[in-house]
Amino acid sequence: MKNFKFIIMSILTLVLTLSLVAPNVSNAGASGGNVDKIHSDDSQSCDVDGTPKNVIMLIGDGMNTAYTTAYRHYMNDGDVLNSEPTVFDKYLVGQQTTHSADKGDQVTDSAAAGTAIATGVKTTNGTLGKDPNMNDVRNLGEHAKEQGKSVGIVSTSSVTHATPASFIAHVESRKQEEEVAEQYFDNQVNGEPITDVILGGGQGFFEQDGRNITEEFTKAGYDYVKTAQELASTDNEQVLGLFAEEALAPELDRPESEPHIKTMTETAINKLSTDEDGFFLMVEGSQIDWAGHANDITWGVTDTVAYAEAVQAAIDFAKEDCDTLVLFFADHGTGGLSVGGFGEYKFDTAPIKGMKKNVQAIVKEALESDAPMDVVNNNISFDLLDEEVKAFKKAIKKQDEETAVEVLNNAVNEVTFAGWSTSGHVGDDINTYAFGPGSTKWAGLVDNTDNANILFDLIK
Repeated sequence: MKNFKFIIMSILTLVLTLSLVAPNVSNAGASGGNVDKIHSDDSQSCDVDGTPKNVIMLIGDGMNTAYTTAYRHYMNDGDVLNSEPTVFDKYLVGQQTTHSADKGDQVTDSAAAGTAIATGVKTTNGTLGKDPNMNDVRNLGEHAKEQGKSVGIVSTSSVTHATPASFIAHVESRKQEEEVAEQYFDNQVNGEPITDVILGGGQGFFEQDGRNITEEFTKAGYDYVKTAQELASTDNEQVLGLFAEEALAPELDRPESEPHIKTMTETAINKLSTDEDGFFLMVEGSQIDWAGHANDITWGVTDTVAYAEAVQAAIDFAKEDCDTLVLFFADHGTGGLSVGGFGEYKFDTAPIKGMKKNVQAIVKEALESDAPMDVVNNNISFDLLDEEVKAFKKAIKKQDEETAVEVLNNAVNEVTFAGWSTSGHVGDDINTYAFGPGSTKWAGLVDNTDNANILFDLIK
């Protein structure tokens, strides 16, 4: 009996102690805690267990975890101790493995990753919409159309590029972009092209010398638009919008004639959502990947910002609709970005915010200017070191664009303390984010092939 009383008193003492220290634990939020902030938001305000009528998938190409961390620093002006949760933080549900079917080359490219995501089948690097034996495999675009749903593709690259093409086409090599463009029209379900809304770059691949595919789309009832202004003025529910010869410009350098990725996403949703049977929309923020290949922190962060705005637009629609599953993740990582570099325990986004143009755009302007250093100084917010100025001037004098880009880009990386390990892809797992009915199916660690295999069951 004495032992029993002792146990009871010990428990009561523990409970009392915890009740006294609990306020101090909650106050830890002022020192960097985010749990309360994340869950105070109605991050999953819709039923998570149902079957969605609509699916919006947004792929941040190359955007592994370091990019979303850098984005959080950027959005909170580096004040990580009092940072507000980002759209990524609120909807994190798990991770994905990304390896391709190549036995020797286990790090995927975008074609193999896109095919895995879109078809549920692993394939070899460079291959689109086919298995390793070069057999066609059904993709989510085809499946959604077969279920009577409308389909949309949005991309800041050419829409014939590897990731968007994975949801539409079947070619042995991702380099066959003209053939991909042809399949946008020729690959049909019930006598209609699979895709109802196509927005991105790629005029040159559709307006071929021997075949103008844009004319075939217009004859089929689509509006063909080539500027942001034309996109805003069309009320047709079927639209082919190609706003550049190939890829669109990086977000920081985007001209007014090209629509923002958020605008393209909202336009696609508005048009596709008129279908009573629902829709499937794939949106790609393509150039986070290209920034990683270039080891360009400014390009990487600013295009992540634009991509996040598109994600938020999709979430806003889904919260109102409560019948839409929103999935967003990378296809792989690129560049081996580290938040902190050069042996320093620092990361500073202020120089990124001070950039008025991307490095490559600054260099192109400097090459054509009689005062190249004025061009540089007018577009950055920090001072170059004397040796950097000397190296940049030397490269400009020789019209050596590659070296000039390298000099200026390295300078930006050093003042931001952005580290990079490669100019290629990396094989680390990537985060999965989800909102809406069906989102719990992505909890934990899944493979990138699970995306399509789960969606084949959900899209009915």
